[in-house]
Amino acid sequence: MNRITDRTRRKRLGLIAGLCALLVVAAGLFFILQKGTPAQRTLPGITQDPMATAAEQRRTARCAGIPAEIAHLDALARQPVSAASQDLLRESRRKLTDEKYKLKC
Repeated sequence: MNRITDRTRRKRLGLIAGLCALLVVAAGLFFILQKGTPAQRTLPGITQDPMATAAEQRRTARCAGIPAEIAHLDALARQPVSAASQDLLRESRRKLTDEKYKLKC
């Protein structure tokens, strides 16, 4: 007594086709979002959060400046200075290196 009418069968096939189309669209969006740099991983027509973009720019700028600061501290450390000054230079260099790894530069 378990008869499926043609109308029920068509409804079910329509639902299955709709779900398949939705999965194809979702897979395409996932593929688009995984390509490129983080700045390029946006959907067309959708803007990024300006605060997040500004934070990323600040992080990038800071990452670019850290190696120059470390090189400057190394140059100062090669000069004849007191042991206390050498300790301060070493501590400053360690803090910069920690910051570099914290920012994931």
